[in-house]
Amino acid sequence: MAIPKRAYMLQAIETESGMSYHISFRDGMGKVHRLNVSYDFYMAFRRLELDERNLENWDWRHSEFSEVWDKTLNRRALRLPKSVDEQIIDGERNELLHRAISPVSISCKSIILS
Repeated sequence: MAIPKRAYMLQAIETESGMSYHISFRDGMGKVHRLNVSYDFYMAFRRLELDERNLENWDWRHSEFSEVWDKTLNRRALRLPKSVDEQIIDGERNELLHRAISPVSISCKSIILS
């Protein structure tokens, strides 16, 4: 079931005795209820609607510019990130270097200890 964006409807009706303010809404059973409310209550709902609309507009305007793409990050970066291939090659090179150094380090330890 889709939830409507606004679950109520505000109405200001001019009557012979002055203005009449109403808030209508549909309950969970689908029955429409219409409440006669005071001017202050009506204006509080109007203010709430305006504030919510302003907030949604602000979010929409600023979310468009806050998305960070890889291309943008790479342009700002001091060092560009390595590609997957470069990371694999570096890992293999480091492994080979450690294998080559380990016999040398063992012999250096024996020289230092003796």
